[in-house]
Amino acid sequence: MPARPELIRPDDAAIAAAMSRALTALALVVLALGDGEHTINLMAERTDDTFVRGQADLSTGTDPVRLTVLDETDYAALRTLLVFALEGSTVRSAVLVATTAADPHPRACAWTVRGGWLHPMDTAELQQALTPCPGGPTVRREVYRAPALPQITDTDEESPVAEKPAVTAHGYCTNTAPVPGTVRTVNAKNTGPKFFHLHGRRYGECPCGKEVTLTDRNNLRRHKPPQE
Repeated sequence: MPARPELIRPDDAAIAAAMSRALTALALVVLALGDGEHTINLMAERTDDTFVRGQADLSTGTDPVRLTVLDETDYAALRTLLVFALEGSTVRSAVLVATTAADPHPRACAWTVRGGWLHPMDTAELQQALTPCPGGPTVRREVYRAPALPQITDTDEESPVAEKPAVTAHGYCTNTAPVPGTVRTVNAKNTGPKFFHLHGRRYGECPCGKEVTLTDRNNLRRHKPPQE
């Protein structure tokens, strides 16, 4: 019988970078899921031909803002597994599935780990993966496509601070390009009518230090640098 491949521990720098991405990814997943009771499952195939699974139950809300973790130990284990999945040297493939309690059936979406980040999983593949085995318990879940998460890369995290752009005679910043990796889209579906007008707006950061809304051409709108 052939020996099982050995796992080679990543270096500390790689783990630290993946940990930062994992915390960001989980925060974005929670924001994308919105209010409700959610179960997050992470299944990973390791390079030693074994499978590992993490699961955590969460309750989230926006009025007031809250995040409740049912079991801190389960959540910590899930977070650690995601770190190694995003780092990639000890994990071949991984899928994160989020199931939200809803009537008449729970709703489910999923992301696959690719290139050190979470990407929406094809709904047909997810539907097939969630189909119960013959003779097993039947739990019907409504499958939908997971929202795309703004991608953060190690290069973005470690890049040096850019020089501040020049300003015009009237005090406006001359830069129109957002800093790579800072573009985000506001999801305000579950925040009520007071903030719904913000839903879908896109923002990006300018090297001058200000976050600005984007035009249809993905340029920063005219703005003045923050006062120092």
